[in-house]
Amino acid sequence: MSPRPASSSVLDFVSQTLLNSIETENPATSTLDLSSDQHVTNETLNDVEQMEAAINETIELLKQRLTERVSEVRRRHNGQRALYRLPPEMLSKVIFYEMDELESHNRLHRLTQLSSVARWWRAVVLGIPSLWSVINATDRTEIIELALERSQDSPLVVSFSDNPPSTPRGLNGYSRYCMPEDEFLALICPHMGRWREAKFRWLRQSASIDTLCSQEMKTSSYLERLHVLRSEFPATTEPIYRLPGQLERLLDLKLQNLAVSMEEIIRVLVANPQLASLDLESLIERTEVDGESSDPLPVNQGGAISLPHLVTLHLTWLPSKIMMPILEQVRAPNLTSIVIRHDTNVLSNVIEDPYEPNTGPFAKFVSRILEVTPSVSIFLKSSGIQLKDASETATHYEVELNGSHYILLRWLRVRCLPQMMKAFHLHVDFDSHFIQDNSDDVVVENLMRLPK
Repeated sequence: MSPRPASSSVLDFVSQTLLNSIETENPATSTLDLSSDQHVTNETLNDVEQMEAAINETIELLKQRLTERVSEVRRRHNGQRALYRLPPEMLSKVIFYEMDELESHNRLHRLTQLSSVARWWRAVVLGIPSLWSVINATDRTEIIELALERSQDSPLVVSFSDNPPSTPRGLNGYSRYCMPEDEFLALICPHMGRWREAKFRWLRQSASIDTLCSQEMKTSSYLERLHVLRSEFPATTEPIYRLPGQLERLLDLKLQNLAVSMEEIIRVLVANPQLASLDLESLIERTEVDGESSDPLPVNQGGAISLPHLVTLHLTWLPSKIMMPILEQVRAPNLTSIVIRHDTNVLSNVIEDPYEPNTGPFAKFVSRILEVTPSVSIFLKSSGIQLKDASETATHYEVELNGSHYILLRWLRVRCLPQMMKAFHLHVDFDSHFIQDNSDDVVVENLMRLPK
């Protein structure tokens, strides 16, 4: 049944009542008689204009009252629906599950939408500060400021990338937006004591990276995940990236294309035995100047670093000064994902002398990796060799070494394989681009002399 408005008699009564009220509130217009043929003076025109203004204002007030009544009716109706009568604990869980399905760059925008659904939803969303704790540089300044305020004292998840993912822009396609890095750092650095996760990805060198690398940047002691990534290989003149001195709860550390101090890497590993993931790629080693580091190094008894919870270890294209101490000192019995990539063509990256069968940290570590599977695959590539697991096991490993086949195969035969204490199957595969002078002789010589 279609809705019916008020009857004409009621409308006439209300209209007359409103006009009487207007004339009472505006005595100057009460004697105005527009039905007569009296001469229109300026005073009469002023009375007409006052009357018109009073009537228009009354109409607006009437609209407002009726709109408020409609809103009240809707609120009462919605209050009877099960969705709007959910207990706050249940509604908050629904919203949390919804947020988990979203990428971080859409989270704050969706929260703003949810807080506009109904008063009850808004009260619940605003009453949970942790919902507003994900800060991404793809949001606008006003949204980030609102989230920092509404998150109160909750730990923050901070993310910046100057190559953000595409976001929908209506029917016209997709758009990309990222706040300038200096502006983003200015917003989040005052809240650095609340950082729980911090991920920064720059595609180019900028002043912000230097700012982040400076000694003044002291992050939260509750930081659990720290990613600082760049796409360009660092220059030797760049500032050292100083890891925060109070890191004690770190679970995930990922650094890429930065100048670092090996002493600081060791210090962080020793101070965080609960570390679960370590990913270092294309770093350069810089020695600290005397008095430059203000954080004392922890005592590393026996030269061993126990990381019983470490399951992911990725060391990719690191100088020997960084990679070898980690392989020598780290004790991680529960590794399930291991990726080691090393370039021995670099003069300073020469692995242990393949002519001396003494046990070295690199050979010992690789042999422990190979022992976890009964089958070892060696891929001979034009650039070097690659070791991969050939069986389906819980541990995935990949060791890639670039350099001379004569040096690498001899090192594998003399230094690495003899340390394996159980029988294993060896698979040798040749890359289609495997072309090198006397490569066949090198391979045959080493295969014929493999340990029995």
